Amino acid sequence: MLFVQDIAQYTEYFGKSPPLALAAINSHARECGECQEKGVLNCSINSDEYGVRRMVKADSSNVACLDRVEWWLMRQRDYPLLIAVPFDGAESLKDIKMWENASQRLSHSNVEPTFALSTVGAESLLPFTVLMQCAKDICLVQSEGASLQSLKGLDRLRTLELLYCRGIVGLSTLSSCPNLRNVSFFSWQEAASLEVLGSCRSLREITLRDCAITDVSFLMDCTLLESVDVSDCEQLTSLTGLSGFVKLKTLNASHSGIESMEALTGCVVLESVDVSYCKKLTSLAGVSGLENLKTVDANNSGIESFEHLAGCLALESIEVDYCRSLTSLAGLSGMEKLKRVRASGTGIESIGDLIGCVMLESVEVDFCRSLTSLSGLSGMEKLKNVDATGTLTQSLGDLTECVSLQSIVVDYCRNLTSFAGLSGLEKLKIVEASYSRVESVDGLADCGSLEIVNLRGCTNLSSLTGLSGLKKLRSVDANSTGVDSIRGLTGCVSLESVDVSDCEKLMSLTGLSGLVKLKTLNASHTGIENMEALTGCAALQSIEVDYCSNLTSFVGLSGLEKLKSVIAVGSGITSIEHLAGCVALERLNVSYCESLASVACLDGLPNLRSLKANDTCVPPDTKLCYCPKLEDLVLE
Repeated sequence: MLFVQDIAQYTEYFGKSPPLALAAINSHARECGECQEKGVLNCSINSDEYGVRRMVKADSSNVACLDRVEWWLMRQRDYPLLIAVPFDGAESLKDIKMWENASQRLSHSNVEPTFALSTVGAESLLPFTVLMQCAKDICLVQSEGASLQSLKGLDRLRTLELLYCRGIVGLSTLSSCPNLRNVSFFSWQEAASLEVLGSCRSLREITLRDCAITDVSFLMDCTLLESVDVSDCEQLTSLTGLSGFVKLKTLNASHSGIESMEALTGCVVLESVDVSYCKKLTSLAGVSGLENLKTVDANNSGIESFEHLAGCLALESIEVDYCRSLTSLAGLSGMEKLKRVRASGTGIESIGDLIGCVMLESVEVDFCRSLTSLSGLSGMEKLKNVDATGTLTQSLGDLTECVSLQSIVVDYCRNLTSFAGLSGLEKLKIVEASYSRVESVDGLADCGSLEIVNLRGCTNLSSLTGLSGLKKLRSVDANSTGVDSIRGLTGCVSLESVDVSDCEKLMSLTGLSGLVKLKTLNASHTGIENMEALTGCAALQSIEVDYCSNLTSFVGLSGLEKLKSVIAVGSGITSIEHLAGCVALERLNVSYCESLASVACLDGLPNLRSLKANDTCVPPDTKLCYCPKLEDLVLE
């Protein structure tokens, strides 16, 4: 017998929607199923700021789905019922009567449904008059010339969306809807008509995205507003009208033409501001002293300084990527709740102003071309991620005491020659230093949690000594380095991927022997002479050894039962006999192996799908009669 708690666990196991057989065990099982993403028979239980509700979703023509759950809805009245129905085009209007009848049946059984109605291309709302009496949410998409008079006095209406509509009349009726909380207008070109929204005093959220407005002064009496979205309003130059909104929590004015934020003075509970891509905005004046402000996104704006963030003691995240005029982080010092700083591509020269930001977890200063040091991060015990790609950083010594550090990215740091400072950081998982001037990986010794190391293009690097014995290391990319040996990978028992392609000085794969989790290896354009070190790499699935002119055979691969792909284009291969026992092999490319004369040993491989051996000495009339899955055979 299933216990109550077991049923909940079983329904969660099936993810989005449990099997009907499980949901039918009892009423509790049914409710547990409805709590999953897709629910049961189009019926689900979810919650929002208005509370918990039961929702039925169906296309307008599928009223039958409501019939299937009607008996259940009449017996389970713990939650309010919301029916979401989209009507798409004139053809769908004939379905309205069926939904009216269904609503009446539920009402007669003391179930009072509400509707979330959406319609595409509607020219009139009159056909929806009855359903709208029960509507909580209404969405009009691409409607032209419709009148909103039918909405007059709707006391249940909570949300109205007008998306890409033209010529809509009767906006003034919205002030008669006493419980209207949210309105959204997308691409609304009749800016003057929006001024009537100022009389909708009950509004909590308003979205005017990509609208032709020049200011928001008409909202000055909507003092209950908690969220304002005026993003993509390119003609909008001022936020005048929002000043003193004591309940405003969220503002999105991204991609607008605003020139100032001073109107936000007095918005004392403001928590989030997005002014990204506001090219004319040069100052954060207006947010100074807002003690509840948590996030500021000013990416790609004209912001020049942080001086006006003084007093924003709750600030947790600041984003100013590619604010080219920003040269300093002054103003952030001592912000004790600040967790994330993104200042990629700015003109900052120092991050010393981050001193005292004791909660800092992530710093992104990549492509700050004038930044020469990470001084300022020293001793930050909660710091997890640092991205200093493309900076002039010379040392990582300032990270020595960052005991929580998990990821460091210093790609293209041409002045960086050493990992000194990282040794012993026990939580460090990712190190990326591609195309830097790093000469050694000794500084990574004792980083016991290290999983990923990217050293691609570090031409001064000659050895991987320092990685030896790192038991959690999964991936090493040393492509195009000066590495002449990979013995440093000995004992990296979790290693899954190794790329040492274009390491022209590399002559041997010694160091990989017995790595039982290794799945992929790329050693193309190297000087390796054999692959005997791969014996025992039982999990190996893919090998690339293109243009390895010293490599004449596949000795070492024999019997690797999981090997699926071998690419050896232009190598010195003369024989492929050691692939005969690779029963999982699906793809082999030995094109331009000029000394190869036969592929007959492959006949009988059950999974081989593609074989390319063009520009070799293999006879063009060669047949592989016992490879049932072979689809692609190229011999000339």
